[in-house]
Amino acid sequence: TVHRIERTPSGSKRDSVPLASIPGATERFHQMQTATAPFWGDLLWYAGQRQPVINVRVPVRRSDGTFVGGLVAT
Repeated sequence: TVHRIERTPSGSKRDSVPLASIPGATERFHQMQTATAPFWGDLLWYAGQRQPVINVRVPVRRSDGTFVGGLVAT
């Protein structure tokens, strides 16, 4: 599940969607699972604002190295 928070002119918008409903997201998730450090993601097109979006992806791990999730900031 992807939990998203988006800044809007009227405040913030939150939602949750299944990972499988986002094209290419499963492959990007697997890339984050195997990453050992933050990395730049692909340049994406954001249709809602009609502009490209850059993003940095950060794998989140426990102190023993176990992957628990990831943070994507755009």
